[in-house]
Amino acid sequence: MLSCTFCGATISPAELFCGQCGQKLTLPGEEKHAGATLVGNQPSPKSSTLLSTPLNSLFMSGEQQRQTSAQWMAAYEREAGMNTHPLHDDEQDFKTLLSSGSPSSQLHTLYPSLPLTMQPQKAARSSLRLHLSMAVIFVITIAIISSCIVGLLLFKQVQPQAIASATQAKLVVTPSTLNFGKLAPHVKTALAIEIRNMGGQPLRWTADPLQSAWLQIETRTATLGPNTTPQLNDVMLDTSQLNVGTFSTLLTLRSNGGNAQVKVEVTVLQSAIRQATLSIDTKVLPFGRLVQGAQMTQTMVISNVGTRELQWKAAAGNARWLTLDRNAGTIQQGGLPQRIKATVNTAGLPSGAYQTTITTPSNGGNQSVLVSVVVASALPVTFPSSPWPTSTPIRTNTATPIPTDTPTP
Repeated sequence: MLSCTFCGATISPAELFCGQCGQKLTLPGEEKHAGATLVGNQPSPKSSTLLSTPLNSLFMSGEQQRQTSAQWMAAYEREAGMNTHPLHDDEQDFKTLLSSGSPSSQLHTLYPSLPLTMQPQKAARSSLRLHLSMAVIFVITIAIISSCIVGLLLFKQVQPQAIASATQAKLVVTPSTLNFGKLAPHVKTALAIEIRNMGGQPLRWTADPLQSAWLQIETRTATLGPNTTPQLNDVMLDTSQLNVGTFSTLLTLRSNGGNAQVKVEVTVLQSAIRQATLSIDTKVLPFGRLVQGAQMTQTMVISNVGTRELQWKAAAGNARWLTLDRNAGTIQQGGLPQRIKATVNTAGLPSGAYQTTITTPSNGGNQSVLVSVVVASALPVTFPSSPWPTSTPIRTNTATPIPTDTPTP
C-alpha cells in the first residue's frame, strides 16, 4: 500500500510501463514518489538507500515541492484508477477530455507531445505512464548521484588518514623498565627487551650510544618488518664497573616509527654469603607463526649473578619439535653469560598452537622458559605470487663479549 505523506490518502500501487516500448518497470523493495511512501513491507537496504533522497527536497522550494507532489499524486491516482486526491485545473480538463471521448486532435492540442494516431484513453494512459516512469527514473538517478557525491566526500576525508595510518611503522618496546634487582660485585648478567613493529611498514630502529660503561646492548640497529615475530635484544650489565650502591640509566631507541626509552636499574650489594645464583634473560621465547616445514632459532642467556661457581642444566621436555644446542654448563663467579640456542622445527606438525617449557635446574636455583609457536598449513602455489612469509632468526648473536678484566681504579 502507498500512503500520501501530505494528505494521508491510501493509494493502491500500480505497475509502471514505458510509454514508448511497453517495457515493464519495477522498483526492488520500494516504490516511492515525492508525495507517497511504501507502507506494510520492509524495503531492502539497497533500494531504501537509493530512494531516500527525493528530487524535490534537493532542488525545489517549499511551494514547488507542494505543487510537484500534488501533480505526482494525481498522476499516480489516475494510473491506478482512483480519485482520492484533488486535481489541478489542467488535470481536471484532461480528465474531462477523457470522459467525453474527445477526438485525439483536441487532446493533441492540449498535450502536443501525444501522437495524433492514438486514441484518447490509450494516449492519456501512455503519456501518464511515460511521464511517471521518466520521473521515477530521474529521481532514482539523482539519488544515486547524490549518494555517490556524499560517498566520495567521505572517502576523501577518511581514506587519506586510513592510508597514512596503515603505511606507518610503529615502534613498541617492552618492558619500559629493566630492573636487575640486587646483585653482588663482579657479576655479569643480561635481561632482554622485546622490540615490536605495530605498524604497516618496515621499522628501522637504532639504539643511542650508552654513556654508562657498566651497560651494553647486544644489537645496536636492525630492521623489523610489519606483522612479524618481535625481536628479543639483550641488555647486558657488568657490576664490576660499579661500586656498592643503586644505579640507573636510560636506554633510548630511535626509529622511523617513533622513539622509546627503557629505564635500567640495579643495586650492587656487598654480599656476606657466598653462593651461586642462576639468572635467565627472558621468561618466554615466542616463535610466532610458522608454516609447516619451517625452522626458526632463538637464544636464551644464562648468567651467574652469585658469588660462587654456577652449574646448570637445561631440558626441552618431551617436545620433539624443539631442540637445544647445549643442555649443561658451568659459569664461574664473574664469568661471561652463556647462550642456549633453541630451534623449532615444524616439519611433520599438524596445524595448530604448540607450547612447551625449557627447564633449567642449577645449584643456584631453578628457572623455566615458556616456548610457544603457531603452525600454519603451507599455501599451495597455483600461480606466480609472493610466497608466504617465513620467519627468520630474530636474535643477532654477534655481540662483543663482556670483558672479564677488572677495571683499573
